[in-house]
Amino acid sequence: GVYYLSVTYPELLLEKEKWSGPLEALTAEVATMIQKFGDTVDEDEQINYVFTSVCFVLDAWKKSGAETESAMDELYRKYVKFFLEQTMAKHMTFLYEFVKKNEHKKGSQLKLSSNEMKGLKKYKEGYVEDVKEMFEAIKETVPYYTLEVYKEFVKMVSDYHTKYIQILGGTSFVKELVPVKKVINEATKYSVEFE
Repeated sequence: GVYYLSVTYPELLLEKEKWSGPLEALTAEVATMIQKFGDTVDEDEQINYVFTSVCFVLDAWKKSGAETESAMDELYRKYVKFFLEQTMAKHMTFLYEFVKKNEHKKGSQLKLSSNEMKGLKKYKEGYVEDVKEMFEAIKETVPYYTLEVYKEFVKMVSDYHTKYIQILGGTSFVKELVPVKKVINEATKYSVEFE
């Protein structure tokens, strides 16, 4: 509430210099408090707990019109990455694991196992379903700040798919590649459900 009033009605406060410091301290304290509560949660659920709590606070602040850069945004950026990587590992397993394993290799340095070669073909044929699974997972898991989280997913899948293409560029597997634009278009079409 204090944060909302400070950002929404700054004209009620005498000088910005007098209230901006305490406001930053308040948001830092909220971020610290969420992390401390997270330490008391089952280890397997810590990321989801902290992430959901941060999304709840940011969603409430956004709905009230109080949007400024704060310690909560920093915490969000950290945990949205954890959350999305964890979720991609479950629902876009091939892309996630392939890029993680091979991101520092290119062309001739790349030696693919028979399972990876099968994975290339399976990913090409199934990326649409993988994107849909990610959409469903985000929709089910993130009740607050969902559009912003989904936008981060679109950026992340674009980054991963770009790396995927760079890794395979110049190899005989080029025919198994799906253009980045197709993957982004597929992912973007679901964002309207959160708007």
